[in-house]
Amino acid sequence: MILCCSLIFCLQQTKAQRPSNVAVLKEHTAEQDLPVNEYLVSAIKPIKANYNKLNSIAKWQKVKRIDLDFSSEGGEAKFYYLKNGLQKMVVRQFAEMSQKLSEYYLMQGKLSFVYETEMRYKSTLETKDAEVVSDRFYFAKGKLFHLINSEDCGAPFSSDYMKGEEERIFEEYNQLRKLSLEK
Repeated sequence: MILCCSLIFCLQQTKAQRPSNVAVLKEHTAEQDLPVNEYLVSAIKPIKANYNKLNSIAKWQKVKRIDLDFSSEGGEAKFYYLKNGLQKMVVRQFAEMSQKLSEYYLMQGKLSFVYETEMRYKSTLETKDAEVVSDRFYFAKGKLFHLINSEDCGAPFSSDYMKGEEERIFEEYNQLRKLSLEK
């Protein structure tokens, strides 16, 4: 509910209100992923191929941009379309002490991969010496089956943690899908 209210409030923010000296996290491009357990390789292979394919597209059929107001610093959502529909959603959120970039990738109309990157500032909007943390979420048949965190020591995540992250991501994803259908 709070995220929904924040999302509605965010629609009125413009990037012009953000200080010009703030570094902006860059969207990801086709790149090598971290190695995973051998049994996951075949499940992740088509997701990686889709990720690389979508990030190699130079000309989209349609790109829809919506200003967001999750915080006083604002943000934006971009929706990328090809002839067969929505393929990718990118959400950039600015806050006083952080910046977050969330990229949602669809495969055959379903969520397959989410790449979240967060830059945490040491002081207000100061990107010097900022900490950058990233998470990669892999989905199949509507379920989160693998998660990679840049701060992870390699131990498996608990099922409760995985379920909580799955619910959080699908809540955000569903709200973004509704936004993509407006106007």
